[in-house]
Amino acid sequence: MTESITTGMGIAVGFVLIAILIAVILFIMASGWILFKKIGHRGWLALIPGCNTFLLIKALFGSGYKIFMFLIPFYNVVFLFRICYVAAKKFGHHGIGYMFALVFLQPVFMPILALGSSQFENGEHALTYMDFVTAVIIDIKKAYKKKVQLKKDYVVSHEEDISDELPEI
Repeated sequence: MTESITTGMGIAVGFVLIAILIAVILFIMASGWILFKKIGHRGWLALIPGCNTFLLIKALFGSGYKIFMFLIPFYNVVFLFRICYVAAKKFGHHGIGYMFALVFLQPVFMPILALGSSQFENGEHALTYMDFVTAVIIDIKKAYKKKVQLKKDYVVSHEEDISDELPEI
């Protein structure tokens, strides 16, 4: 009797997990569909493996032949980061933070691009490799300068508080 209840509960949990997995997959597919419509392609093209990557690269870089960069060992990882950086930039999310979010949490941040209010800026095509590296370095410098400025502002604002509390000698 106990075995049948346990088996029944296991099957029920399995069905629930499969249903959740299917819902997540459908949500990601719908997000890809909407993202492709924002880029200017037919939405159903996002559902075709390989074709969706080719069209995304073509929209970002102006030519789809760069898909072959994924065949070069080690450079394919750099190229993935570059694709995510350019995609974030084309959708108005500047900075390396969103690039890292797209690389490591793509199932979360691609739907944000698709369902958010950001629009695809179709204009000048993507950066060259050196421009990409330079842009990333500049973003890091800006973030560092902002951090330093925040520290200075904090110290200046708290110096006045400390000087008010010190007794006169």
